[in-house]
Amino acid sequence: MAVPALTHDEQVRATLPPGLRPVLDRLAPVPREASRAASPEVEDELALLGSHLAGRSANTRRAYAADWRRRRVWCERNGRTALPADPGDVALYLASAHLTDPGAGRPANSSAAVARWSGAIAAVHTAHDLPTPTTRPPAAAVLRLLRARGSTRRPASRPLTDAEFRRLLAALPPPTSGPRPPHGGATGSPSPAPQAWAPTRSWP
Repeated sequence: MAVPALTHDEQVRATLPPGLRPVLDRLAPVPREASRAASPEVEDELALLGSHLAGRSANTRRAYAADWRRRRVWCERNGRTALPADPGDVALYLASAHLTDPGAGRPANSSAAVARWSGAIAAVHTAHDLPTPTTRPPAAAVLRLLRARGSTRRPASRPLTDAEFRRLLAALPPPTSGPRPPHGGATGSPSPAPQAWAPTRSWP
């Protein structure tokens, strides 16, 4: 008997230890304007983050700053410590952001966005000379799922079938008719008639 495939949310929950899974349903959401709010303490963290990212583009620095503000608000609303962060708390943060939005019928945030949020968390910890929580379980398991979700594979190419090849040939424009100018060198002798085009390879 075939085992039914897990839904998206079941796959997200499966990345967490059993003891953390019920917590997902009790987490407070983050308001959209959270990325613009910052306390003096957060501003000090952002200043150190900016120095750490001095060699990165301005867009990256702005995005990471907004991501860290969002992370800070989430921690305050859910009673979690932002710095240093517990890997289990980071896993809950990332997993809750990637659950399905009931109104839209798709993940509330894309895998690329959530993965970037984890990058901001890692950068802030590195800037403060703290261990990176995103590389440790269970946060690392959530990130593996996000990377798998975000990866894209190009469809494999295949050779044309005989029928497809004949349709391509039939779609070619007919050869032009009419007199052709002499093209035979010094003697003026006409050149041989052009040979019909033929494929240089065989098609299965």
